[in-house]
Amino acid sequence: MRRSLLVLLLVTSAFGAGQMSTGRLSGVVTDSQGAVIPGATVVAVRANAEPIVTRTNDVGRYTFTSLIPGRYVLTVEAPGFKRVTVSDVLIEVGSAVVRDVVLEPGEITEEVTITAASQPVVEIGKSPSLGDVVDARRVLDLPLNGRNPLDLIQLQAGVVGSNVSGTRTTSNNIRVDGIQAQDNFIQEPITVAMIPLSVEDVAEFRVTTSPVDVEYGRGAGAQVDVVTPSGTNEFHGSLFEFHRNTVLNANSFFNNAIPRRADGSEVAPRDILLRHQFGFRLSGPIRKNRTFFFGAYEGLRESTGQTVTRLVLTEPAWRGLFRYFPNVPNGHAASANPTVDFQGNPRPPVGMTLADLRTLDLFSLDPRRAQPDQTGLIRRLLEAIPLPNDFTAGDGLNTAGYTFFAPIRTVSDQFTLRVDHAFADRHRLYGVYRFQDFAIRGLIAPGEGLQTFPGFGVGGQVFRAQSFSGTLVSTFAPTFINEFRAGFQRTPVRFVPPEEGGLAALGARLPRIQGIPVSLAFGSFSNPINNFELQQRVAPVYQYADTVTWIRGAHEFRGGIEVRFIQANSRDTAGVRPVVSLGEAPASQVPLPREVNPNNAALARALLYDLTGSIARVEQQYRTPDGRTLIPFQAENFGFRHRQVNLFFGDSWRLRRTLTLFYGIRYEYNTVPFEVNGLLVQPTLGPGRTRFEAALGISNRTGTWADLFHPSAPVSDPRAIGPVGFELVGPGRPHPLFRDDRNNVAPALGFAWSPRTRWWGLRHLLGRETQSVLRGGYYIGYEAFPLVLFAQFSRFNPGISTSAFLVPPATAEAISRLDHPIGIMLPVPLTDTRALRPPDFQRRDSGFFVDENLRSPYVQTWNFSWQRELDRDTVLELRYVGTKGTKLVRAANLNEINIIENGLRDDFNLLREELLRSGDPLGFTPLRFPNPAGPLARIFRTPGRFLNVFGARTDLLLGNYVLIAFNLDRQVFQGTQGGWLALAGLPVNFISANPQFASVLYMSNFSNSTYHAAQIEVRRRFARGLQFQANYTFSRALGDGTDDGMDQFAFSSNFRTNRNRRIEKRRLVFDREHVLKVNAIYELPIGPGRKFLSRPRGWFGKLLEGWQVAGIFLVYSGAPRTFSAGRFTLFGAGGLNVVPPDPAPGFEIRRFSGTVTRLPDGVTFLPGVANPFQDPFGFNRMVVDKTGRVILLTPEPGTAGTLGAGTFTDPGQVYFDGSLLKRTRVAERWIVEFRAEFFNLCNTVNFGGADLNIQSPSFGRISTQVNSPRVIQFALRVSF
Repeated sequence: MRRSLLVLLLVTSAFGAGQMSTGRLSGVVTDSQGAVIPGATVVAVRANAEPIVTRTNDVGRYTFTSLIPGRYVLTVEAPGFKRVTVSDVLIEVGSAVVRDVVLEPGEITEEVTITAASQPVVEIGKSPSLGDVVDARRVLDLPLNGRNPLDLIQLQAGVVGSNVSGTRTTSNNIRVDGIQAQDNFIQEPITVAMIPLSVEDVAEFRVTTSPVDVEYGRGAGAQVDVVTPSGTNEFHGSLFEFHRNTVLNANSFFNNAIPRRADGSEVAPRDILLRHQFGFRLSGPIRKNRTFFFGAYEGLRESTGQTVTRLVLTEPAWRGLFRYFPNVPNGHAASANPTVDFQGNPRPPVGMTLADLRTLDLFSLDPRRAQPDQTGLIRRLLEAIPLPNDFTAGDGLNTAGYTFFAPIRTVSDQFTLRVDHAFADRHRLYGVYRFQDFAIRGLIAPGEGLQTFPGFGVGGQVFRAQSFSGTLVSTFAPTFINEFRAGFQRTPVRFVPPEEGGLAALGARLPRIQGIPVSLAFGSFSNPINNFELQQRVAPVYQYADTVTWIRGAHEFRGGIEVRFIQANSRDTAGVRPVVSLGEAPASQVPLPREVNPNNAALARALLYDLTGSIARVEQQYRTPDGRTLIPFQAENFGFRHRQVNLFFGDSWRLRRTLTLFYGIRYEYNTVPFEVNGLLVQPTLGPGRTRFEAALGISNRTGTWADLFHPSAPVSDPRAIGPVGFELVGPGRPHPLFRDDRNNVAPALGFAWSPRTRWWGLRHLLGRETQSVLRGGYYIGYEAFPLVLFAQFSRFNPGISTSAFLVPPATAEAISRLDHPIGIMLPVPLTDTRALRPPDFQRRDSGFFVDENLRSPYVQTWNFSWQRELDRDTVLELRYVGTKGTKLVRAANLNEINIIENGLRDDFNLLREELLRSGDPLGFTPLRFPNPAGPLARIFRTPGRFLNVFGARTDLLLGNYVLIAFNLDRQVFQGTQGGWLALAGLPVNFISANPQFASVLYMSNFSNSTYHAAQIEVRRRFARGLQFQANYTFSRALGDGTDDGMDQFAFSSNFRTNRNRRIEKRRLVFDREHVLKVNAIYELPIGPGRKFLSRPRGWFGKLLEGWQVAGIFLVYSGAPRTFSAGRFTLFGAGGLNVVPPDPAPGFEIRRFSGTVTRLPDGVTFLPGVANPFQDPFGFNRMVVDKTGRVILLTPEPGTAGTLGAGTFTDPGQVYFDGSLLKRTRVAERWIVEFRAEFFNLCNTVNFGGADLNIQSPSFGRISTQVNSPRVIQFALRVSF
């Protein structure tokens, strides 16, 4: 296929994918009477570089395409006219600059010079795509934390994090020198490029936030085009060092809030930060006017880390002594109702004294767990774990935090080389090569791999990035220019775990059962063993493109083709090692005194299971290397291939000097991804059967969503009716992963008009002809699929991968423990090792189904703007921006836990009401079920069996109906998962629609979004010592998900209930109603040649010269959040905190807002709200305001909560970074620069979201800071 695409590329060079790494300059040459002048000679010369020559066509139009960004001198001459020189013409990346030139009659030896000051600040011929160029001065001079130039994308209006103009992260497209620079496997943030970048090797970059040009593709979000600097006829260079040190930095708010130890030392001192970033850049000629070079190197050496709080046991808990206050949930020192102080001393809750504190010997509760683990492993681990030093975590009395500094060491070396060569006047060639070696030790991935505890070993991440871009620009005629580009980017990444899970650093080894090393999972404290296993991947891109520009009269036609060969190769050893989970085996629950609060009871049991090494289950992954047999201890190896072919054709038609139309069409063909080993798996499709029907499995009747909720559908023999099987899909197989999508046609239409009017009022508003311009446009962009979607939706299918579970037996006399592993066999036995076998009905595996008609998501974007010159260097721009996402990808879990249509909710309600009426709900057990004909009576026969043997009493009283039904459906009884249902003779699909699977994720195009924004921006180019950009955005982004990217939407945003998917419409997680952004650079007006003290002498003059300040100021309103009922009352996407509460009558959420308020024992965002109180029996909590009025209620069991999602707003955020810079000229060509940069200059605390779970003792409290405390950086640069 690659060969055929290359042939297509070569024979259709007139239709290539446009690249935006260069700029264009065009205009019309006329005489003083307005008559066009054909055949005039036009020369463009970049500062100290080679000249480029063209001629005007028959309508006097000239065009330069593919100009390297920079400042040019434009010279125009024709016989009988004076020569005109236009100085300082700025060509920016992706720009289309129009410079009309008027020639005056005279001798050609006479010259007229037009200076930069007389050039318009409003570009009347610019396309309606919205965005801005971040020039070299801003890249180098603005305070930039981390020296990643892509962080400056955040300065643009409409950008919130990695989401631009209301689109998902998958709508963004980053190109470096024309080569696509993103990770095509996992969708990374917009500030992350696989091609290494530094402020030293970026000339400038353009950020387009609302594209209209057909040359843009791969989405309608941000289009980012980065350009590498090029050399000139003069040598230039610099040496630099940027340094940070711990003593210069501030500590975080919550670290400071922790009381000091008794000896006065800090529990959580400021994070260590020692950073050196150093390097050089050098550019110049290899052969003057012909060959130039640019090179840069940057090194990074950093020792830092993160403050980490792990959950550890208190000293009594270590010995098996569990402490609590009767009928009250334990609370840490910062909770709303604490049971310990900040030093860990017991503190009685309201209404109690210390005499009420109880101590329970856990080893006395169960003769099978009468002593600690006898292997000594648990004891050795606990001895290696410190005692608590932070009582703002855990429950305070039995578990608390251990806060320490986890070290991270980073080493990076990167360099860039660019060479430009001009072949006479017709051909120009340039190539850019980038390289980076990177290694980080102590952090495997963001948020993962930090040191578990002091002394334990650490893992890390290493990669070697390489990229190349080569471009040939050929001017075959003044009106016909061709640009050919080829390149690649390749970044192999390895995620390396610590040896023996970190135990090797202590001279220990992983625990072994039957000689096989296993991972442990604990329930009551943080696992000291790092269970991360080796992962590695590489996702290279090989890219070829060709673009043609043809000038015909007032038209500038551009067409092109771009072909990308994308790979994603990965190896993952996760699951190779068996995982032993400590906890409660079936029928082995430990009874506790009734006065133990349910939350405390769960912790007490988990603690006992951990201390005694009680085994709840053992899990091991089986995989197939060949599509035939599943084997244990097998790593996962995948190799994805994907091809993208994009074509476009567009025209910029200059109807009049003041009116330009832009129109065109783009076509994108993205092949269906395939796996080179043929190991993509989807359900087997019978004749006329769809994957949605396969996902419904034995419940399928009509092939619609309604089939999910018919539990009484006759199922005589599930295994004979049609269990779902699997097949390999892809090239050479009966079915593809999904069908080709060949109709991705994207039109674009726009205009730019500089109106003229004779009306006095409008004339003053609009100004002269070139002082204002109206622009508008419409465009469709198609999103690209991150390949991780299909990796996840195939590799986790039981056809090629399955988890084998072993649940050990438990009797009244014995249970399985680490010191006596009864019934444990390794590898975990798998009954049927055939690959692609239909799963049994044990609900063990998850099914991942891809709609066979999956389409490319697309986003429609439109904008309208008015730009007005305020003075000769400053413009005002008013904009409206809208986007609509259609056929967006997301997944739904079709195995919704059903409690309504099968009658369970009604039975639960009747029994719950009877318990509450008794006055002793924890002790009273009715003799019979209120509904003797209901499903509960059929399953359990007596309430005692349901409440006490099955253990549903607590969850029934709490309203966790879904959790009870889940356990009914999944719990092993009489050797079978779902055995309770089988015993009663109920259909196997009584609770979940497709009981072959634990969950059934079905991915399709059933998501959408909308975005509307009003923007205002004032922008000043650098003049008279000042440059700034300020913008404000008022916007609203709506959709039906809770995450910001396609891959996240597919996995973590299941519908609250599949009965009514419309209730998911909400403010999207990245919605910010108000955003203000300002950045500025200002040269202080003092010193030689300045307004003040302009004639100092000697050293005093050197002291005063070259002072400059710069800053970035960002303000965001808060993110949307959802109150949580904290109950499993309905399906709730399988999660606890997604069902909102019910508002009390008269409560209006729109009038309910938070205020950050500091309290003696912490921070709250809801100061007017009392701590939620419980009903008389302590099962349902209610929220009251400061007047005592109830405002939020726990929703009725079996309901979805009526408050609505995304109706609350988190605290806003403010960021202010500044710098002070001093440049001193020490010789004619040598400049020494010193700067101090302050990140979070005012040490502002941006608080994270409050705890909105109304069941939580920390309700309303804030416990996180989302920004870093103040960091100071010093730098020294020597330039020539």
